[in-house]
Amino acid sequence: MYSEPNLHSRNLKLISLFFILYWLLGLKPMDESIRLLVINYEISNPSALKWVSYSILFYFAWRFYLNSRRRIRTGYRKSVSIHNFPNKESRFYKKLVSLADEHYVKNKKSEFEETRQSKFDDNPVEGFNNELYRIHVSKFSYESEKLTLTYQVQYSGTRLAGNDFTNGVIKFSSIEWLLFKFIGFFKFSIKQEDAPDYLLPWVLFTLALVCGVLTKLGISVNCIG
Repeated sequence: MYSEPNLHSRNLKLISLFFILYWLLGLKPMDESIRLLVINYEISNPSALKWVSYSILFYFAWRFYLNSRRRIRTGYRKSVSIHNFPNKESRFYKKLVSLADEHYVKNKKSEFEETRQSKFDDNPVEGFNNELYRIHVSKFSYESEKLTLTYQVQYSGTRLAGNDFTNGVIKFSSIEWLLFKFIGFFKFSIKQEDAPDYLLPWVLFTLALVCGVLTKLGISVNCIG
């Protein structure tokens, strides 16, 4: 028999489905009281059930959030981290190279080329070139809570020991590359085997809230149909 591995995921999906089915089926009390078939009691204040239901819904959502937030964040960051770029002709790699080039020109190029020129003046060598260089992107990952791009700039021509290359790091802010993060999370959600256990509960939770609002506004499924 199938057993849900994540109890918090199961609980949130179950209570969310109750809200969704309540709205889809157009359920409502027939009168001002609700009779219980199993025990001899009557609920004379059914409006209190709404507050109890929403309290349970948000409690399960909070418990699921506490249980899954680290797993989702760790799994997502691991999935988008790239330490090797086998296809250097891809648009994504070329975009990273372009960003690295812009960063290098703006922050390090002048100072590094001045250092190289000074080394050449002290010890002239044939084939010295202080203009042509290549950029290699070596790593794209999360480090210290930041999306980070690591690259290396290699100059052409005769080598100057210790001064023919330099490394650079770009740390993106939290609002940059928002589209990349969205696409990355979408790929993570559909490729990871256990992703549905973390994604589906939030989808159902959102639908449950929407159904709850529609019920509160008196908008039934028949009105929409």
